[in-house]
Amino acid sequence: MTALGVAGVAFAAPAAMSASGQASGVEHFDEIYRARRIQGLVVVGHERHLPPQSVLIDGRPLHVMRDGNGCFTSAVDHYRPVRSLKEVARKAVDLLQGAELRTGHHGMWSR
Repeated sequence: MTALGVAGVAFAAPAAMSASGQASGVEHFDEIYRARRIQGLVVVGHERHLPPQSVLIDGRPLHVMRDGNGCFTSAVDHYRPVRSLKEVARKAVDLLQGAELRTGHHGMWSR
């Protein structure tokens, strides 16, 4: 069983097989990237009680969207989709260039 706290909520999700035979559970990361703490999780399978994906930068939520191809974009850069949630978090940190991510409408940033 793995546990990850996102936006003040602790998620405990066992990696298991759903009734349909698909893998279910949570894939997550928690690392320091360019002096910023990035955390994220992606729900795999049928764990419907969890949000489908979530990213935090220094504890603040980043609005993330998943497209029909399974790629991710964020409120910081929604023009160039990337393949992984960790990649979208790192890209947001690069584009923020030290600015603080502000919570609010779609997780905008400011200096």
